[in-house]
Amino acid sequence: MTYANLQCLGAREAAWAWRRGHHAASRASRPEGRRSSSRGGRAKEVGRGITTRTRTGTGALSSPWEQNEPGELSGLGKWYKRNVVGSLRFLPMIAIQLAFIPFLFSFVGIPLLESVGIRLPSMLALATKWVWSKVGLAWMSPDLGTAVKGSVTRVLELPVNSPNELVWKTILGTVLPLMPVVYFFVVLPVIDFVIGREGNEQARASGPSGTHHKEHRMVIWASGFIYMCLLPTACYAAAVLPLLSVLTIGVGFGLYGATMFAVSHELLHSPIKSDRVLSRCLLACVFYPHYEHSHKYIHHKLVGTPEDPSTARRGEHFYAFFVRSVVDNVKMLMRTEAASMKLSWIARVAFIAGSLLIAFGPRGLAVYLIQAFISILSLELVNYIEHYGLKRKRLANGKYEQVSRSHSWNADWFATNCHIVNLQLHSDHHLNSMKPYQNLKNFKDGPQLPGPYSVMMLLSLCPPLFFRVMDPRLDEVEASTKEG
Repeated sequence: MTYANLQCLGAREAAWAWRRGHHAASRASRPEGRRSSSRGGRAKEVGRGITTRTRTGTGALSSPWEQNEPGELSGLGKWYKRNVVGSLRFLPMIAIQLAFIPFLFSFVGIPLLESVGIRLPSMLALATKWVWSKVGLAWMSPDLGTAVKGSVTRVLELPVNSPNELVWKTILGTVLPLMPVVYFFVVLPVIDFVIGREGNEQARASGPSGTHHKEHRMVIWASGFIYMCLLPTACYAAAVLPLLSVLTIGVGFGLYGATMFAVSHELLHSPIKSDRVLSRCLLACVFYPHYEHSHKYIHHKLVGTPEDPSTARRGEHFYAFFVRSVVDNVKMLMRTEAASMKLSWIARVAFIAGSLLIAFGPRGLAVYLIQAFISILSLELVNYIEHYGLKRKRLANGKYEQVSRSHSWNADWFATNCHIVNLQLHSDHHLNSMKPYQNLKNFKDGPQLPGPYSVMMLLSLCPPLFFRVMDPRLDEVEASTKEG
């Protein structure tokens, strides 16, 4: 960048921008393989050399997860990649589903712990009594504790004079189903921070074939069947628990429904008929049976254009996008799909909802609907961040340019990709939607998110902060596209 090109900026801003460009040029001239230590720059590999893309001039906020370059694993990450190979790498997706069972049935697990001498509710009751005695202040009414306990017992549907141990046992049974929220939005980002990034650059370019692909299919099939078994189990558990537990079970289980969108997304693109059938079953379980058609025939065709409901526009906050994406996708399908197809979508969800209502009552049905809403909300959050602000150019003939790697945001954080079957390697998926998940790879010269999906999902819920982080990066992508 020359100084003359910066005359439109203020003198001070121009001087600083020129200075950063000068430093970036000097860093780019360093020997191959040497990474810049500047906080403002990020090295990216281009061919065999290393150049530096400067971000500070754009004003983008940095992310702790960007401490590693794309494809850079920590020592622990390298050990995991070296020792856990093939389809075993994606087993965490199954492990976290099975881990939900003791939290879901804590009203059974807690008595089992008590039978071996671990009386957790009693310990919490004693701790509460001790804290209350130490923290008690003069301004507190003597009846305040009784009033608080009365409110808690009413919410938990317990008698007012219930012993403290029973109150704590019920609180644990209500709160523990929310552990998936803690795992996905707290624990998993920390694991990503520690393990680092892996873009799967050595992945095979070939499509499904042989034992290698069968093993990876077994992983997503197992995950799908576990989820379909856990859904009625969760509805059964909620039927015998307090009303508040219906909400917590629905929210916690809904995050597993969100991972099922990743599984069903993989299956619906499969050339194997049984895979597509399982995908439709999973989509009915999350109350989104039309997603197969909206994704394949609307999103993949129109991605990056104003006509695509699932492409977020620059400056569009998530809440507006959520309504537009859900409503417009349904509207477009209602105009184009046959009546028989629309009736089949209704029949699938009606069958599941009716069966759960008959078997487990209104609370069982409520769990189904709540977990479906959380799953759909998570899906649309992912849709929002995957293509935010990225546009395909309209050509002279009125058509749009071909989809390229620059039309999807990517994230190569290793741990998250092991949980959601490489969904974050999204550019490669749009270039070849039939490529199986284990063969997807990251393009280092494509748009890169500053954090894994769980971090970006939370960021999307705060539009001003999301725009502050993403819009400067979007400027970079647009500038590099023009230069290219």
